[in-house]
Amino acid sequence: MEHIIKKMPTILKALIYGFISLLGYIVIALLVTITFSGCSKKEPIIIEKVTEIKVPTKCNIALPLRPEKSENIITNISGIAKYADNIEVVALECGAVK
Repeated sequence: MEHIIKKMPTILKALIYGFISLLGYIVIALLVTITFSGCSKKEPIIIEKVTEIKVPTKCNIALPLRPEKSENIITNISGIAKYADNIEVVALECGAVK
């Protein structure tokens, strides 16, 4: 193979090397194009489904006072239960869904 390359004219060698380089650049360009073709703009997906969106609003109802801590655990638990019931009533008056 080497003796064939040595007998070729210089211009022909330059053309062959140029052609091989051009093929290399074309292959690289094709690889980049294929790689980034997944990033191309796609048609948007339109969903025509109506959903209700609940927007929180401020409620001007005063919250009940928290029960005081005592030494008796049963009293604490019953106070917390009553407090939770009162909070639930206030939330329902303010428009909360049960």
